[in-house]
Amino acid sequence: MKLAIFDIDGTLTLGDRLGTRLFFRAFAEVYGLEEVDRRLSGYAHSTDSGIAREVLERAWRRDPLAGEIETVKSHYLDLLARALEKNPGAYRQVAGASAALTGVGSERGWKVALASGNWRRAGMMKLESAGIAAGDHVGAFAEDGLSRAEVVSMAVQRALREAGGRSFGKVVYIGDRNWDVETAVQLGIDFLGVASGGRRDELKDGGACSLVSDYDDYGGFFAALRDATGPATASRPIRRAAGEPTIV
Repeated sequence: MKLAIFDIDGTLTLGDRLGTRLFFRAFAEVYGLEEVDRRLSGYAHSTDSGIAREVLERAWRRDPLAGEIETVKSHYLDLLARALEKNPGAYRQVAGASAALTGVGSERGWKVALASGNWRRAGMMKLESAGIAAGDHVGAFAEDGLSRAEVVSMAVQRALREAGGRSFGKVVYIGDRNWDVETAVQLGIDFLGVASGGRRDELKDGGACSLVSDYDDYGGFFAALRDATGPATASRPIRRAAGEPTIV
């Protein structure tokens, strides 16, 4: 049994940074925090929960309470919902993404999971806007951890439970940013980069050995998924022989 784990932003959906703009707008409207770092790469953890916590820690010089994070989360989700009510098609799918999800899920010996740095409701709204059906795929989101490694690990555990506790001989995380590559390195799993936003060089420089531009050629994508290897980094080269078990 093999597992394909799909990220959402930039991997399945494209939204011209709408979610990012509304995410930081929520801090301004709820707590008056206008001067915050809006670079997602400027934070220790590239998840909604991790960034929200760090934004408030930097501003207030203390650990935020759970209710304080929940307040800004709720406002952000309301902003996103209203924006998508006005423009339901604000998000679009990476070419062939919906068919790829369905296709991999129907391949013999493969299971599919979602693992996103979004809070769950935000991720689901983006998928719906892009016309991508999440189906019955298990998933993990920013509610499941501050770090992407925690989120992806939870997705694997849920997929394992759904599979009746059977181990996966191969786990491939499919993402579009260097933090996705780093997550695969941390967990010791295989990685397939989706260079949908022109990030091919960034992903290659980060150590991604397997890359596709999109999912339009499903056969080519599935071949790349099947043959994906672990990211290669100067500090930790990962090369596993075919069939060697992946442990998460």
